[in-house]
Amino acid sequence: MQPLLFLVLLAGPCLYAIWTDLSRMIIPNHVVIATVVLFLAGAPFVMGLEEMAWRFLPAALVLLAGFLLHLTGQFGAGDAKFAAAIVLFVPLRDLPSLLWIYAILALVSVGVLHLARRTLRARGVESRLKALAETRTFPLGIPLALTALVYQILAIRHYLILS
Repeated sequence: MQPLLFLVLLAGPCLYAIWTDLSRMIIPNHVVIATVVLFLAGAPFVMGLEEMAWRFLPAALVLLAGFLLHLTGQFGAGDAKFAAAIVLFVPLRDLPSLLWIYAILALVSVGVLHLARRTLRARGVESRLKALAETRTFPLGIPLALTALVYQILAIRHYLILS
């Protein structure tokens, strides 16, 4: 079952990306590399090489769009690379659903982070997490990683309902 394997493979890099984005506001290159390597290692067990190869086209387009957004200051370079790596784990037909999941989780993440910042400020507590200390930026890696995990969980549910 492809979504279960992909959920297991993505769990570590996604949780680590959330932590590093919260604590340092970066997604390190080794997380992105690990995500791509895990796709290359696991995908041959659940799909053919042709489908694997086709997964790189949308990933390249996401990377290009991410870097264009990075040039305008709207997106971090690590976010762009991580988003492209995550797209490898999603079939082309499901990319619109992935975008909806991301939009919802981004809004929820903004709200939760804003609430956490306000709560800490009201109590006079300083956070050691850079994402909570900085108020002008938002760690996009959080909703990106959550999107990857939630998508795979929903795909597992969909698979179980159909079987």
